[in-house]
This record gives sequence, C-alpha cells and structure tokens, in this order.
Amino acid sequence: LPTFVLGGTCNGYVPAAIAVIPTHTPRRHLGRALATVQSAALLGTTCGPALGALLAGVLPAYRDLFWISAGLSAMAGTLALAFAREEARRPLGPFRLTVLRDSAVILRVPSMWVLFLMSFLFSTAIFGSTTVMALYVLELAGAGPIPGGLALETWVGIVTMALTVSSAAAAPVWGRWLDRFEPGRVLALSLLAGMLASWLFPFVQDPLQLTVARVVLGLCAVGIQPAAVQLIKAWCPAGMDARTLALGTALAMLGNGMAPLLAGLIGPWLGLRAHFGFVALLMLAGLLV
Repeated sequence: LPTFVLGGTCNGYVPAAIAVIPTHTPRRHLGRALATVQSAALLGTTCGPALGALLAGVLPAYRDLFWISAGLSAMAGTLALAFAREEARRPLGPFRLTVLRDSAVILRVPSMWVLFLMSFLFSTAIFGSTTVMALYVLELAGAGPIPGGLALETWVGIVTMALTVSSAAAAPVWGRWLDRFEPGRVLALSLLAGMLASWLFPFVQDPLQLTVARVVLGLCAVGIQPAAVQLIKAWCPAGMDARTLALGTALAMLGNGMAPLLAGLIGPWLGLRAHFGFVALLMLAGLLV
C-alpha cells in the first residue's frame, strides 16, 4: 500500500501534460490537440491492463511487471525532456507551496467549480466505470445465456475495448467542433449526449447490449473533458494556468477512483445496475447545474 501511495503522489506526468498543451498550443488548434491527448489517454488506460495481463502469463514473476512499468515511465519522461518544448515563465521570488490558498483563489472564479464538477463526473462515468465492467459482465452472464457462444473472458475484453475504440474514433470530430464553436456549447452538447447514453447501462440484459452501450457512451461523452479543459484554461486567474489545470486534473483523478468505491458500496446491496443508475443520476445532476 505505501508503494502505491508513493507512486500516485509522484505521478505528475498527466497533470503536467494537460497543463503544457493548453498553454502552448495556438487557439485555432487547441480543440484537436486536446482531443488527441484524450484519445491517447483512453488508449493507454485500456491497453495498459491488457498488456499487463498478457505479460503476466509470460514473465516468470509478477515483480517483473513493475520493472517494465518503471522502464516505460522513464521512457515517457525521456521523450518529454527530448521533444517537448515550452517557454518557461518562472515566478519572481522564492518558491512557496500554497495549495490551499491557490485552490481558494481558483474556486472564487465564477463557474470554475462547475467545470471541475464536469471533469469529476466525466472521470467517474468514463474512466472509473471501466474498472467494474468485468464484474458487470459476470453479473449479466449469470442472468442469461452468453451471446455468440464466445468465452466470458472474450466478452470482458470486447466490452473494455468498445469504449476506447469508439472514443478514439469520435475524439477528432469533437476536437474539430471545439475549434469551430464555443467550448461551452460543445461541453453542453457532449454532456447531454453522455447523460442520455449513460442511462442505457442499467437496462442492458447481456454482454452484447453492454458493448453497444459502451460504444454509444464513447461516441457521445468523449468531448466533455477537452471542452472542460479549454474552458478552464480560458477562465483561470492570470498567471495560474498550470495550477488551475493541475487542480482540475486532480479532481478528475479523484472521480476515476470514486467509481470503483461506489460500485463496492452499492453493488453488494443493490447490484451493479443500481451503481450505473447512480452514475447516470450524477451525469444528470451535472447537466442541471
């Protein structure tokens, strides 16, 4: 447990990347750049566990997986140092870590907390729910016949990849819309579509229907995060771009971890259908706000 806590504390690669891209990308290309990063994050989130499961059956010990993860992390850092370019704007005076004060300044900006809420809900509905999909497939398989005669493990993989493939396909489209239209309108449209798509999950009856629901959700909701990041960049206090984006990313990661916790609390009592119904209600609440 301490090892995972330390690893999570030092994992600032994603927040730094999200902070660098909006602050160093021309406005006319920002939507497509954010959508590209979103596609890469989805692919990495899905391919990582799949690659780990594949290597676990080949490597002599599970410990070797962590050596590979450390090597890949070092490679990512080396690539960033070698190819990422930025204009450093270091503040005058000594460095002071004032997280609480900075957060209070950021949250005093009108509507900023709404954008953070959007990022939180997006991560809860998209990234976080991915970790409980295997359990939901097992629950659906126990309620009826498995379609297609495929193995249960195959359906788990199909369901997991469905959202990634559809999101990666739809992200460039949402990126072009962000470059052409106001981010607020794109955010509202994507949130409305994602909310409607999330209501499919409590009513699916088999893994095939679950796969279709995941495809629809990926097509509809992948525009939420890029639009929210673009608005956060536009509304953040002067000189606090990186800190504002990092705070938004931290809240999104909190949403990523909340979904499995909610599933663990709700699932044993009411079933995973109730969990996905609750997530859909969260999306509806975010839209109303």
